[in-house]
Amino acid sequence: MKTLDDKQLSSLLDEGKYKEAEALLRDSLTSELTEEERGAIILKIISISLDASNQVNRRYIAALKDATVALKNLKTTERKIDDKIATDEARDKIANL
Repeated sequence: MKTLDDKQLSSLLDEGKYKEAEALLRDSLTSELTEEERGAIILKIISISLDASNQVNRRYIAALKDATVALKNLKTTERKIDDKIATDEARDKIANL
């Protein structure tokens, strides 16, 4: 039974060797395969695709959380500056009475 070497495919993708990964996929899917072999290869491709998508999504969520924290910190700093400006303006008004 012919199968797709998913470790080799993942390795090629991790190394950025997309042309080689494409050739491996093409060779795997264009060779003489039974329906069962073709189905097994397609399932492996789907599994690798889902794993990659999940990794991207996890990184995206982490980046969003970091951005949210940074925005909250910025908002806090902005509020402190606004309060300082308001306090300074009030002091100036009192001093000029």
